Parts: sequence; C-alpha cells; structure tokens
Amino acid sequence: MASRKRHPSLAVSLPTAMLLLFLNLSAGGNGDPGPAPWLPYEPTVIELSGRLTVAVKFGPPNYGEDPKTDLRLKIPILVLEEPVNVRGDPRSDVNIESVRDVKQLQLILPRQREWDDLVNRPVVVQGTLSHAVSGGEFTEVVLTVQKISAAPE
Repeated sequence: MASRKRHPSLAVSLPTAMLLLFLNLSAGGNGDPGPAPWLPYEPTVIELSGRLTVAVKFGPPNYGEDPKTDLRLKIPILVLEEPVNVRGDPRSDVNIESVRDVKQLQLILPRQREWDDLVNRPVVVQGTLSHAVSGGEFTEVVLTVQKISAAPE
C-alpha cells in the first residue's frame, strides 16, 4: 500500500486549525482585503497603481449648463486597484476634508502626450493628492502627477 506524504507546512492539528480559522475570521480574513489605507494630502508624494481611463466631461464656459456651447474635455482618470482613504489636514485651507473609499482620481498632468499611449493600461503613478477646488476638477480628490509609467507585467 502506498503511503501518502504530507508537506510539513500543511501538517496542522485540528485544534490549531480551529484557532487559525477563528483568528483569520475575527481579523476580517474572509476574503475581504481589509480596510482601505489612509493617505495624506500634499506635500507628501505617494505612489498608486490602477488602470488609466479617459472620461469626457463638459468644460468651459458653463461646465454642462449649456452643452451646446461648452467644451468637451478628455479627463485622465486613474481607476484604483484597491480603494484608498485620504486624511484631511486641519492646517490646510483646501485639504481639510477627509475622504473615504476613493476608487477613482482625476490625474492632473501638464501635457496630454505624457499619457496618451497609456490609456486603458495598468499604470503606476507618483504624485501628490489634493481636494478638488475648481470646476475643472471632476473627482473629489485629484492627483497631481510627477511620474506616470506602465505597470510592470
């Protein structure tokens, strides 16, 4: 009769297995990745990854109030792999408000050619976060990009 070999790391007693299951479930280990991390607003440089998409939004002069005369803007949006939270800064006039469960960020880029070939691809972005303040900022939190590149495969 052939004997079955067990890998040493899989040899767990029933009481140990029950304890591990309890600890895993009590720590939120039910497949849920856990709470979203808290990130700071500017000036801290952060790095996020996700898929670069483009949203078409109404722009000046009326930002959608008169679609016949308003420009249509192509807005780069980073759709995050995992949601994040952004912690408000009580010392700031602009970034005082905390925002939870951020899934998309408008990217503020100096030139379109920097990102045109990355649309619909996974990317890694470095930059600073700030709370939206102007009519041209279409997500609650925006990311001013210092560096954007294709994500490593």
